[in-house]
Order: sequence, then C-alpha cells, then structure tokens
Amino acid sequence: MINWLYSLLINGFFARIFTAYKEEEQGFENGLLTSLFYKPTGTQGVVGRVKWGVAKAFENSLILNFISDFVSSLLHRRLKTYGAFFLPLGAYGIVTYLIREYVVGKRTGRTVDVIFYVFFLLFAVLLMTSKETLGKALLNSKWAGKTLFSGMGLQKDHFSVETVLPKQYSGAAILGLILGGLTYFISPVYYVIAAALLFLISLIFYYPEIGVLVLLAALPLSFVLSRPTVALLVLLGVTTLGYLVKLVRGKRVFKLRLLDFFVLLFGLLLLFGSVFSAGGVASLRSGLVYVALLFGYFLTVNLIRTKAWVKRCVTSLVLGGVASAVVGVFQLFVGNMEASWIDSARFSDIQTRITGTFENPNIYASYLLLIIPFVFALLMKKVRISQKLLLLSLLGLFSFCLVETWSRGAWLGCLITSILFFLVCTRRSVAYMLFGCAALPAVSFLIPDNVLARFASIGSASDTSSLYRISAWKGVGVMLKEHWIGGIGVGESAFSAVYPAFAYAGVEGIHHSHSLYLQIFSELGIAGILVFLCVTFMFVQKCLGHVQMLRTEQNSEFVVAGLMAVMSFMIMGLTDYTWYSYRAFLQFWLIVGLTCAAVHVGEYESRQKTVYKADTEYAVALDLNIDNL
Repeated sequence: MINWLYSLLINGFFARIFTAYKEEEQGFENGLLTSLFYKPTGTQGVVGRVKWGVAKAFENSLILNFISDFVSSLLHRRLKTYGAFFLPLGAYGIVTYLIREYVVGKRTGRTVDVIFYVFFLLFAVLLMTSKETLGKALLNSKWAGKTLFSGMGLQKDHFSVETVLPKQYSGAAILGLILGGLTYFISPVYYVIAAALLFLISLIFYYPEIGVLVLLAALPLSFVLSRPTVALLVLLGVTTLGYLVKLVRGKRVFKLRLLDFFVLLFGLLLLFGSVFSAGGVASLRSGLVYVALLFGYFLTVNLIRTKAWVKRCVTSLVLGGVASAVVGVFQLFVGNMEASWIDSARFSDIQTRITGTFENPNIYASYLLLIIPFVFALLMKKVRISQKLLLLSLLGLFSFCLVETWSRGAWLGCLITSILFFLVCTRRSVAYMLFGCAALPAVSFLIPDNVLARFASIGSASDTSSLYRISAWKGVGVMLKEHWIGGIGVGESAFSAVYPAFAYAGVEGIHHSHSLYLQIFSELGIAGILVFLCVTFMFVQKCLGHVQMLRTEQNSEFVVAGLMAVMSFMIMGLTDYTWYSYRAFLQFWLIVGLTCAAVHVGEYESRQKTVYKADTEYAVALDLNIDNL
C-alpha cells in the first residue's frame, strides 16, 4: 500500500507536470543565444575571434602579471621577513601610544590598541624563530589545511613551489617602522582589517567561488555594519569582477539555461519597474539594488560546478546561520526586547519575538526557512555519530529560534515542506507519517500551550494581525484594478505614493502589501508576476526532474533541501512580503542558484558515468573548465 502511494506521487499526474520538459530545456541550451556564451575555447566566427583576442590580452596584461608576482612574492618569502616587519610595528606602536597618551596628552582611551601592539611583538618573535616560507608553513598547518584547502578549495600546488625569494629584512623593518609611527593617527585595528580585506580580495580574484562562500556566511553577520546592504554589494561586485576576469581568460564558463533566461527576464522587468515608477529617484535606487543583488544567482549557478563546492556552500550557509541563531538566543535570554509585531491582547503570554540578525522576526523566520532543510540534508548523508549529534543540536537550535520568532506563516511553511522533504527522500516516510499522526494526540502535551494557540489562530477572523492583512490585501486589490498592466514601480517609495489613495480605513500607512505575490504584481504588473511564476514552475520541475532521474541513488539530498527551502519561503510569502529586506532577497536567489548548481553537478556526473561506460573519447572533454583555476 505504501509503495503504491509513493509510486503514485513519483509517477503520477503531478510528477508528469513538473518533470516533462527536458527536451524543451535541452533545445534552449543548444540554441543560438546560449552558444554565443558557452564556447569559450572556440575561435570560429567573429564572436570566437573576439573572445580569443580579449583573453590573450588579459593573459599578457601588466595588471594581472603584477598581481600574480605580488602574491607569489608573499607566499615564497621566509617567515623571518614578516617577523622583521611586525617587530618594529609593535615596538614603535607602543612608543607612539605612550607619546600620544602621556606626553602630548591626547588621551583616546583605546586600550585595545595596546593589545594589538603586544600581539604584534609576540607574533614577530614566533615568526623570527621559523626557517620556513609562508607557503610551506600554510601547507604544514592543520588549521590552514582545514580552512584554506578543504574549506575554501585552494589548490596546494600554488603553495608548494620550492622557490625561496631573497631576504629583505631591512625593507620589511622600515615598512613596519613607518606604519608603527602612523599609529599616532591610525588605530592598528584598521591595519588588521585592511590586511584581512586585501587577503580576501586576493583570494576572490584567484578563486571567485570563495566570494559565493563568503556571501552565504557573511549575509546574516553584516548586521554589525552601519550599511550592511552596501557591504554585500561591494562583496558581490568584487566576486563578479573576479568571475568576469576568469571568464574572459577562458578559465570559467557562462552557460545560459532556460531557467536562467527567465531569471534574467525578471531582472529586466525589475530594471524597467525602477525606471518607470511612481516612486521617483528612490524607486530607481531600490530597483538598481535589487538587480545587482539578483546577479548573485548567476554567480552561484555558474561558479559552483562540483560536488565539493556545493558541500562547501552548504557548510558556509549553516555556519552563518549558527552565528545568527546565537544572536537570536542572546536576544531571548539577555536582551530587552519589546513584544512588538504581535496581538498583545490575544497572546499576552508572548513577551518577545526574536529578530536574530535581521530587521524583524518575520524576515528572520524566512531566513531560517532557507537553512533548516540543508541541516536535514546533511543529517541524511553518511556521517559519523558525533557529526550527527552536532547536526541534531544545530537543527534543534534553528527550530527553537524559528519557534521564538512566532511567525505563523513560517511555521506553516516549515511543516508542509518537512512533510514533502521526507516524502521525496524516502519511501518509508509515508509509514512514519501515519505513525506520527496516530501518536500526535499522545505527544501534543509536550507542545507549549501558547505555541498551539498561536498556530491554531492561523486564519482566525478574531486575530487583529489577520484582519490587518486582509484589509491591506483588499486595498491592494482595488489598486491593481487600475495598475494591473504595468504596475506602480519598484520599492517602498512607489507603494507609499500610490497605495494610500486605495487603502481601507486603518491600513493607510503600510509600506508593502504583506504578500510576496501581491507585491510583485503591484510593482511589476501582470508581466512581472507571470514571469516570476514561470521561474518558480521551472525551478520546481528542474529539481523534481533531477530527483526522479536519481531516485535510486543517494545524491540528491541538497537538491531536495534547496527545493524545500525555496518552497517553504514561498509558502510564507503568501501572507508576508518576504523580500522586504534586501538581505532576504539576496539569500533567496543565492539558495535558488545553489540548488540549480547542485542539479547541474548531478547531471554532469550522470552524463560522465554514461559516457565512460560507452568508452568514448568525449569522456575526457567533459572535465574541461571544471577546476581550471
């Protein structure tokens, strides 16, 4: 009976709708438009000759040669040279600090500077005792092995070169002396930040995939900055530049697939919606930010091209989520937060809704929805018992934070997609769910009463939050009768300029429509919502088609996780505008891109197995441009 139900789900009408478009997608991928991008090594025709000429010019450019020589000189110098730099930096820094604080009397109270100076001195002594080069030291370091090579995917060949450059102790010491003196005006903290940024930028230029890793991990942590969106845009721009340089040099590829085309079309509609908008300059600024952030999808789907990189991205995503969850727990137990965004009369026992590292609890809940399925996927892979216990702990942490956001839409999305996750991943899930339903009355007492009451209030006519949303939707519906063709334009400024004329009493001051789909419809018109629904449909069919192809193999956990993450996000989007935050918008498209990349990696491996079985020469060609760094 259970096998029959599972077979019906996999091979039934619903499955045929979402998995029957492989030929159309292949036709698009082999078409004229994509062929212009996907033949980087070809020299036939005008396009090929231009690409070959530009790549050759880049390879011989002075800038690239300078960067390559500079990085090589840093890697292949002895650690004593760096010790000669840090020793005067720390010593003269302390002298400068004492002069500023006690001689001149310009007391700044920056005691943290002294900590850095002492660290520089101790670090210098440690470096002076070593005879290795920086590259060899990193190769022999366990920390570097896990972080740089396993974690970030750096190739060891660049670090193992036997070349040792001449000693330049005097030059390094003079540079350290100068920078130590400048600490009279500049805090050494900024030196450390500048060095870390320079190191990160260099890594991204050599390995633009690392930019995607950093985006996934840093997105929730950017809240510590005064302008987090600007910082993410800069990081996105550096990654894009590194990718384009590699692309022009023929070391990366760009392939435009059918889903990518519709995402690109959606981006163009966002651009038009920001130019022709009722919001003016503010709307144009918002639209340009959205379009720039949308490019994160194309970076992810084109850069993440191996199973190892997919796993690195998932790990980076989860690590960023852990940091955000720790902040959320801190807010709950230590912070002094008001119980805003809630019907206090109906739910008086709910004192706090945590926001984590985001603007409000609903946005934080939508972020958690994009992470939790990937923890499930990691649990399903063959890992050690200790790793399973760690992942179970993380799953409990994320689930706890999701509950404490008190976002009913997020709870509903998580519940529905959790059921779908197990349905897709294992045939035994139906038996487990039947057993769970039978045991539900017996274990319901374990669920707190306020959680049950909050969940049971979904759709209640007596809940002020639900009534508020319904009134807002009615006003948006009236507005759409006049603006359904082209929309009102992108951004909060456009919505605030047009909506009040159509608003119902009591909801005139809302900044968005409290629904992802209504907001897209109102901003971009009928074309925008149709294109977005096409993107959604094609994303689902790509994932389900991949799962159907590999249903006898255990290689589709991350694809299923990405599908469920996006679906839970969009279920929540029925009653919340989940793109209200720029960071939530970027996170959504990064997850979509990562999931599609996992699909492409699975398809590549499947084709590779088929070709090798056929014993053809084409098996060698399939491996081109995958790890050509």
